[in-house]
Amino acid sequence: MDDVKTPSREERKSALSGLGTSRKRVEDARFTQGKGNYVDDIKLKGMLFGDFVRSPVAHARVKNIDTSAALALPGVHAVLTAADLEPLGLHWMPTLAGDKQMVLADGKVLFQGQEVAFVVGDDRYAVADGVSLVEVEYEELAVVTDPFKAELKDAPILREDIADQKEGAHGARRHPNHIFTWEAGEKEETNKVLEEAEVVADEMVYYHRTHPCPLETCGCVASMDKVNGKLTVWGTFQAPHAVRTVASLISSIPEHNIRIISPDIGGGFGNKVGVYPGYVCSIVASIVTGVPIKWVEDRMDNLMATAFARDYWMHGKISATKEGKITGLWCHTTADHGAFDACADPTKFPAGFMNICTGSYDIPVAYLAVDGVYTNKAPGGVAYRCSFRVTEASYFIERMIEVLAQKLGMDSAELRSKNFIKKEQFPYTSEVEYEELAVVTDPFKAELKDAPILREDIADQKEGAHGARRHPNHIFTWEAGEKEETNKVLEEAEVVADEMVYYHRTHPCPLETCGCVASMDKVNGKLTVWGTFQAPHAVRTVASLISSIPEHNIRIISPDIGGGFGNKVGVYPGYVCSIVASIVTGVPIKWVEDRMDNLMATAFARDYWMHGKISATKEGKITGLWCHTTADHGAFDACADPTKFPAGFMNICTGSYDIPVAYLAVDGVYTNKAPGGVAYRCSFRVTEASYFIERMIEVLAQKLGMDSAELRSKNFIKKEQFPYTSALGWEYDSGDYHQAWEKAMTSVNYKQLREDQAKQLQLFKDGKSRKLMGIGLSHFTEIVGAGPVKNCDILGLGMFDACEIRIHPTGSAIARLGTISQGQGHATTFAQILASEIGIPASDITLEEGDTDTAPYGLGTYGSRSTPVAGAATAMAGRKIRAKAQMIAAYLLEVHDDDLEWDVDRFSVKGAPEKFKTMKEIAFASYNQAIPGVEPGLEAVSYYDPPNMTYPNGAYVVVMEIDVDTGVSDIKQVYALDDCGTRINPMIIEGQVHGGLTEALAISMGQEIAYDEQGNVMTGTLMDFFIPTAWETPNYETDYTETPSPHHPIGAKGVGESPNVGGVSAFSNAVHDAFKPFGLTQAHMPHDHWRVWKIAKDLGLHS
Repeated sequence: MDDVKTPSREERKSALSGLGTSRKRVEDARFTQGKGNYVDDIKLKGMLFGDFVRSPVAHARVKNIDTSAALALPGVHAVLTAADLEPLGLHWMPTLAGDKQMVLADGKVLFQGQEVAFVVGDDRYAVADGVSLVEVEYEELAVVTDPFKAELKDAPILREDIADQKEGAHGARRHPNHIFTWEAGEKEETNKVLEEAEVVADEMVYYHRTHPCPLETCGCVASMDKVNGKLTVWGTFQAPHAVRTVASLISSIPEHNIRIISPDIGGGFGNKVGVYPGYVCSIVASIVTGVPIKWVEDRMDNLMATAFARDYWMHGKISATKEGKITGLWCHTTADHGAFDACADPTKFPAGFMNICTGSYDIPVAYLAVDGVYTNKAPGGVAYRCSFRVTEASYFIERMIEVLAQKLGMDSAELRSKNFIKKEQFPYTSEVEYEELAVVTDPFKAELKDAPILREDIADQKEGAHGARRHPNHIFTWEAGEKEETNKVLEEAEVVADEMVYYHRTHPCPLETCGCVASMDKVNGKLTVWGTFQAPHAVRTVASLISSIPEHNIRIISPDIGGGFGNKVGVYPGYVCSIVASIVTGVPIKWVEDRMDNLMATAFARDYWMHGKISATKEGKITGLWCHTTADHGAFDACADPTKFPAGFMNICTGSYDIPVAYLAVDGVYTNKAPGGVAYRCSFRVTEASYFIERMIEVLAQKLGMDSAELRSKNFIKKEQFPYTSALGWEYDSGDYHQAWEKAMTSVNYKQLREDQAKQLQLFKDGKSRKLMGIGLSHFTEIVGAGPVKNCDILGLGMFDACEIRIHPTGSAIARLGTISQGQGHATTFAQILASEIGIPASDITLEEGDTDTAPYGLGTYGSRSTPVAGAATAMAGRKIRAKAQMIAAYLLEVHDDDLEWDVDRFSVKGAPEKFKTMKEIAFASYNQAIPGVEPGLEAVSYYDPPNMTYPNGAYVVVMEIDVDTGVSDIKQVYALDDCGTRINPMIIEGQVHGGLTEALAISMGQEIAYDEQGNVMTGTLMDFFIPTAWETPNYETDYTETPSPHHPIGAKGVGESPNVGGVSAFSNAVHDAFKPFGLTQAHMPHDHWRVWKIAKDLGLHS
């Protein structure tokens, strides 16, 4: 015991982790693992859902509420109105400010979004349908939203229930719309000081109405147990005991029989202090129905109807000597409280702590008066991240200081220093100093003589990674095809169509942004990085190259990924800096970007200017194609393309057509934009190529005066021509384009669509309609399955993929792959491939991806390569398993291997099907029997290097109606036929097609990363970057043909990106087709309302 060292006082104090200790937040581990328990996570047996019918107007009498249609709807159980609550005394409730507030509209509504009726149903969808069926008759009344007009003689009386009350909870009321006058300080003395002052500054300062807008909106689950009389309410309550007291007051349930539980709350900021009608109605509904009721508001409800903050008009006067010594402060505030006084302020302070408005300054005398008034706005008035109106008070005095300094002609910093109560030293935050340079965002100006040199580090290099560079801002010129022969064909052609086609810059914008956690273990020298990696093995290689850590000491783990679409293929500075920071600090480092970072700085897509020429005979037989593309790569050439293809697979731009000769040249240039250039739901620039040829087909058809459907059919590659070698070098594996096209044209009744369009056009010309109809056609051929090592690599790494399978003794299996799912359903699809190959139910097969320590090497998931490459590796590994299983079965059945045949999940003896061994029996035998010439166990690994790409294709039709006066498009029909080879899981295919089409809709009709001439991103938030909601998304009709790939083990071609490839062209062609009769040939995407309106204007359709 004598050898035991007694800890020092400092050591004992440190061990306590008490005050002053930077202790880790214990709750964070649960949240970061997705184990939070929020209101919407609460699920109780028999639970029903509730939501409100809300007022569309700000002030009106409620003449009638008809709930019959809603109640007749299956799934709707009840509709509560004030009339239902009144017998219970629950139609009004007390507020925290001493006022009372309607639970449901009682005779009238006082603000837009006010709760009128509460619909209860089986689920949110039934409730939403029920809400839409409740019919409310309103008699609109005069509205007052200006607090200064609220007390005029002719102002509408808002609170008729208390119009005659001369006294309120906080004193005298001088007008029906007046709530209180609250005063603090010395009025007369302050007025005298102001009158005698050498200098007085007088100003009106307005702190506008805002809203806490917490990440999680308000909600609750109320459950009344009628057996024991106990009410339990889970909810977003910042003050659960106060809620229990209010709940007892309004329900008459004894407080000891009410249990209020606040689970995890996703932000409050004062918004969740008050008691809302949703809580009350949920409680009442649970009492009435006898089952739990859940209510969770949506974002619009939260912003429109729950507690706001601020809305203070502060008239100030501040006096001082000429030298700047403040002598007095006067403030009169008009406080807009909305329809009810529901401010969450202490009872004795109806304007909160507004009397802190003297701030940090030694002011001898001051006076404050606050008048609260009712207006036709939502009630509330909470301390949004401040303590009861302190923010308003602070803003007021700080503005008055500035105004006074201006009047004195004094620096406001000096004025503050003269008047501080006591001197305090504040920390100095240094800032980055920039010297701005000339900007170039136009790729055509990037190579001018006077263009600013962007990459000074390589300005003198005449050779780049992909050949000669002709200008400091030039990256490469890449060519494919026969230039001279193509030019000759174009010169001699009967018809040539010439057009510039621009595919604008957009962004994948995955639901989850990019991020990582890097952890360097200095003891064992191992670096572990968890991150949003679509290609974890490639990231490991890059991490090793830049850190000099041996690759075997780096473990890269891709956990669940919230969407990728190419955005998470590259290696970003955030990954590198996190690794370096962890190495330096010795602790794990997390980096997660926000949405603005993601849109502004991570990998974009497209931004290709494609100048095309296409030649044909007068009869419409295409003879040649020429394309020069200017590719805007941004500040660095960080495009995620195979090394040998610096412009990706842009040379698939001959599309689905038998074009004898073609030439393609692509010039990559640097500009002052973010780098990237990823395959956003396509395979390495295939979408750009497809959009180019499909637009050129339309332009050529227009020049020939031919229907573009006919032109396509004339020029499709014929079925008997497969395998087909294109003029730009690709070998198409299989397809039946004519069959697909004829099926599509028949399915949509193309002839009838054209007749309908002609009728609509005539109505427009006759002045009977302001709408035009457009029919968008598209046939695409995609090239996917980037993998053949002979022509595909990234950083010198061959783009093969691998699958490792282990069958357990009990017959279940685990498969590990070098891919990583981001929503594609790999765990489902690959298990189905294996189930068919090895006869083990898919439910007994576990899939592991995304961990470089356990998965075999592979180049990841992007460019629709998972099924064509990793899926093939999976099938091949399965066949190795089956081959070994056949030898084991032969031994067990005492026959030769060749005497067995495979039947679904077993090997049976030919001619004697009753003699068999199932895979489950074979698996067990592989571990417990010594079989001559066969190693124990049942495992296999397959590295698959595909002999060729696969070529999914499809035919798409979009029918659109356009209002020329507004530019608004109404999508009437979307038909999508895909040929993805062997169809593994039709349900997943359907989901992929729907997702891809929705992204195609977004890209073609509004989504854009736009820059101004100074290089500022103008669409860097979701306020400006278009993400379709269910409202904008049309219904999709899907169809298919099936021509298996002859070289793929199971004939699959891939489908994940096809609908984006074909969909963009179809949507865009529909817009062009609508305006074609008036001379439109080409208009660049995106076709948002403004651009479509401008097309109509420029064509003279508004006159």
